[in-house]
Amino acid sequence: MEIKSIFLELKKLTNIIKRQIDNSLDNKVTHTQIFILCYIKNKNDQGFKIYSKDIEKFLQNRRSTVWEILNTMEKSSLIKRVGANDLKLREIVLTKMGLECVLKFQNKLLKMENDMFKGISDLELKNFYFVIEKIERNLEDDKVI
Repeated sequence: MEIKSIFLELKKLTNIIKRQIDNSLDNKVTHTQIFILCYIKNKNDQGFKIYSKDIEKFLQNRRSTVWEILNTMEKSSLIKRVGANDLKLREIVLTKMGLECVLKFQNKLLKMENDMFKGISDLELKNFYFVIEKIERNLEDDKVI
C-alpha cells in the first residue's frame, strides 16, 4: 500500500503546472515572471500601484529573491521602476513588451485552467480552495516546523 504525502503530491502538482506553463511560453519569460506580469496588470486594472513589497507578499518570497527577479525583468525590458530614488519606493510598471507577454499568456492560462479542472465539480473546487487556504493560514504562523 502506497503512503501518500501532501508535500510530495503538492510538489508533483507544482512541477506539472510549471512545465505546462513553461511549454506555453516563449523563451522571453519564466513562469514566475509571467505571474508577476499578470499580477501587475490585474492590480493596475483595479487602480492599484505596485511596489516590490507587493510582489514579495504576492509570491511569498524574500526581498532578495524578489529583487533578483525584478532586476532580471527590468534588464529584459518587461517592467520599469519609476518614481522615487529609493528602489523600494519605486512603482513597478509594465513596459509594452511586458504587456504583450501578459496578453498572449492570459488566453493560454484560461485554457490551461479549463483543462486542469475537467471533471471537477464546482463543489469539489470550492472545497479544494477552502483546504488550500486553510493550509496557507496554518503555515503562515511559522510555527509548523
